[in-house]
Amino acid sequence: MQAINFSARFVPIPMQKKAENLFPQGLEIAKALRDKTCLGGDMTHWFDYVVKEGSEDIEAICKIKNSIQVPYDMVVVIGTGGSSLGAKAVAKSLTSSFDALCQPPSLEHPGLAFVGDIMSEECYGSLVTGLEKYFPLIINISKSGGTLEPASGFRILYDYMVGRFGSEDVNKRIITVTDAKSGSLRQLTNTFGWTSQVVPDGIGGRYSVLTPVGLLPLALAGFDIKALLSGARDYHDRFAEKISKGQSDAAIEYACYRQVFQAEKLNIELFIALDERLKDFIEWWKQLFGESEGKDGKGLFPAGAIYSRDLHSLGQYVQDGRKQLFETFLTFEHAEKKRGSYESVRITVPKIEALAGDKLDFVVGMPLSAINEQILKASQVAHFDAGVPSLNISAGELDAYHIGALIFFFEVSCAVSALLQGVNPFDQPGVEAYKINMLALLGRPDLHEHGKNLRQKITSMGMT
Repeated sequence: MQAINFSARFVPIPMQKKAENLFPQGLEIAKALRDKTCLGGDMTHWFDYVVKEGSEDIEAICKIKNSIQVPYDMVVVIGTGGSSLGAKAVAKSLTSSFDALCQPPSLEHPGLAFVGDIMSEECYGSLVTGLEKYFPLIINISKSGGTLEPASGFRILYDYMVGRFGSEDVNKRIITVTDAKSGSLRQLTNTFGWTSQVVPDGIGGRYSVLTPVGLLPLALAGFDIKALLSGARDYHDRFAEKISKGQSDAAIEYACYRQVFQAEKLNIELFIALDERLKDFIEWWKQLFGESEGKDGKGLFPAGAIYSRDLHSLGQYVQDGRKQLFETFLTFEHAEKKRGSYESVRITVPKIEALAGDKLDFVVGMPLSAINEQILKASQVAHFDAGVPSLNISAGELDAYHIGALIFFFEVSCAVSALLQGVNPFDQPGVEAYKINMLALLGRPDLHEHGKNLRQKITSMGMT
């Protein structure tokens, strides 16, 4: 069964033809990606990882889960960027919108919290206060251990955990995912004897969700990582088979359309979901494409929205504003089925005589999902008529299997899209500029002179 469907019916015919002319080039790039001969080929281990090492990961993670010697009902993940966005995207996509009301965290169903990506006293203050009600397990995810935001967060939570559980027992509640041999977090792991898994070589953070980086926290919180990997593996196998036969694939076609839109000066991609649970999937997608493509003055700007909510905020701009964007819609054919321990029932609009004054009796009996489908169609047609093209990406059920397939789909498509522009999808040199300035301003000794010059520049610009 095809897990992912792609459609460009809301794209003008001339643009469709331009995209189709790119398909052969996209296919050759996909083959180079498979063969690790593309630009940045040494960082493409993720492409075959789900096939070669995935099963071993599941076995190792199950052993870790079964070996935990302390009770826990809350898993706190410390990480930033690719170290946490992927796991958060999966977890939130597969969790009830009102999870705290439907199924509060328990020993049978642990909760999952994510920190380490912002520097907020309120955030850590409220987290530490909230953790008093739970028995937390800490997962620190960092290849080096030296990134400021998560490392600071780990210090704060380590201090809290030692104060609560003691300097010996706290080590039973800390798990790390880090480099196999080097880095400060590996050294700390070895010193304290923390349980650990390895960040695989040849895989960047934003491509790491289907490795222990994403799989370990998801498994400890009770998510079905076997189904997640199965979806990714099946898409990998179909994709590899198709390109071996010289056939195009939805992931290639999506990448090609993105290049056509960029050539047409539609430089913003508005990635849209119809389900609030997918807002963190959008955040993962934004990092994947933004960090992979945004180099050398190239790349589409990745933005996101949830419809119909954002039709009441961004809809006016999309309809009548500057024509500089296109939309990509992510939908599921069966988004209202049962997930995990939550029973999603078909909720319809009831007939209530006392409220008939709202003049909405014509939707009585309609499921909310059916109304949502019409909102999608109405907005796509209206925006297309106003000169805003759109793409459709759809999957089957909103479940672990199809989320896994989507993750692999977008990883492949992102890599092909960047390579079509001659950009290395797997590095992020621009990120280092702010980091060096930040560390210099905070007083790192080896950056003293740079910090001095920065402070003079900041003062001359009127900042204090």
